Amino acid sequence: MRPLRSTALALGFVCFFSLSALSQTYTPKQIRFEGATGMDTNDLLGIADVKPGTPITKEQIEAALQRLGDSGMFSDLGYTVGSDALVFKLVLSPAAQSLTVRYANFVWWQPSELTPLIQSRVPLYQGRLPLAGHLTEQVEAALVAMLKEKGVDAAVTIVEASGGHSVALEISRPAIVLGNINVQGSLPTVATLLAQMQAGFAGQDFDLQLTAKAIPINVTDLYNNAGYLDTITDPATFAAPRKDLDRYAVDATTTVHPGELYRIHQLNFDAPPTLSRADLEKAVALKPGDPAGIFPLQHAADSLAHAYTLHGYLDATARHEYPKNSATHTVDANFTVTQGELYHLSNVDASALSPALQATIAHDPKLAPGVPADQTATSEVAHILNDAHLLNSVRFTLRPDKTNHTASIVLTTHAAK
Repeated sequence: MRPLRSTALALGFVCFFSLSALSQTYTPKQIRFEGATGMDTNDLLGIADVKPGTPITKEQIEAALQRLGDSGMFSDLGYTVGSDALVFKLVLSPAAQSLTVRYANFVWWQPSELTPLIQSRVPLYQGRLPLAGHLTEQVEAALVAMLKEKGVDAAVTIVEASGGHSVALEISRPAIVLGNINVQGSLPTVATLLAQMQAGFAGQDFDLQLTAKAIPINVTDLYNNAGYLDTITDPATFAAPRKDLDRYAVDATTTVHPGELYRIHQLNFDAPPTLSRADLEKAVALKPGDPAGIFPLQHAADSLAHAYTLHGYLDATARHEYPKNSATHTVDANFTVTQGELYHLSNVDASALSPALQATIAHDPKLAPGVPADQTATSEVAHILNDAHLLNSVRFTLRPDKTNHTASIVLTTHAAK
């Protein structure tokens, strides 16, 4: 950092600081920080280690300024002394904005323990850091030393959190990963799904805050998707880290409270008559008595919309509601379809095919411009390609024009860019 400088002192104190006797003191009624927009004054007082109403010498003021400089948060510093206030003039470095610190994966301590432990080694630290600077380096070094005392040869880095409102200190080496997840209170009916979830989580990077949220959310979602719509999952707790080859694994425990299984009472459709009731039921692939899982209900709505697109209604959408009856543990599965406009075929681009196949497509009445852009048209293209033994080497896509409610079928070879 650049050498510290002091600005000209107010008239009443020019002579004061020219005295050589260190016993001369000044008692500021106020201490202000100019230029530190958005920063907490108490944090700055803590870094500077000064208090209003307390006698202070010139040397102590300059030492306070040095401590502020050592924080790495400022590109320029100075001070003025007046009869009413000691004013520190600070220029905040754009690259060194002080942000709240979060401890990502220091699994040997509780987060609340870490700030005072670091402060005992780095007194200037107040729980906030820039992404770079001398203070940040000191805090990283302090954490490395603390881990060394635990027998862990580690590297510590600081990263900006999503949104840019905080930073995270994390152990970047060795890897800290999630180990086993013990879900107490689980039901045999979801054992297979739960085992898949547990296997998917095992070995992922561990983050105390993010992992603690992710585990109960995912367990609850798993049970909701199985039809247990009143599920509550307790916050996850974590065991002490265990050495696992060249990394450390942290085992987790949570308890799930599934409640009762909800089933579908009836299916209700508010849909255009393009599809019959039987077609609608076939599309959703659900029936009364089935478990009322959230994902199966959403998938049913998506499948219902897709059934309409196969009939040429390419903008079709479907939404669903499932009001719960907590007394009977049932839901009514209500589906509403918005059909939209019928799309018509504008052309078939077969320029990637041989002239003979282009001619076949051009003279096919099922692919003539103006026919509905529906499953009949796409099936006809597939039939032609299959007869030519090209079904596995030529792909075709339906490209809608939403302005004119038309669509073209474009055929490309797999080698085409």
